[in-house]
Amino acid sequence: MTVTSCRETLADQLTRTRARTLRLVDFAPGTPLDRDGGSRFRTAAAPQAIDKPSFTAGTLEQSNVSTVERIAELSEVSRNYQTLLKAVSVLMNDVDRGAITELGRR
Repeated sequence: MTVTSCRETLADQLTRTRARTLRLVDFAPGTPLDRDGGSRFRTAAAPQAIDKPSFTAGTLEQSNVSTVERIAELSEVSRNYQTLLKAVSVLMNDVDRGAITELGRR
């Protein structure tokens, strides 16, 4: 799929079949956006039209997330999960051992 400079997406560049028209809009600062699945967002606020929108055909928008930072954060979360899992396992073993000891005394 291609975006042309006239703001239309083309399903097939050869036949130039128009699939949809893109609009570039803006929202007031601080407008809350609610995730609507995947990369879609919704808001109750009305969008503000941009006077002279511009699209650059054949380019990709860069991510606003650092892959390196996210991998480091994921590693930290994974280590914390493993630590908590081990702590719960040890606690449950102690509870089981205590229950077996109490049943053995009766």
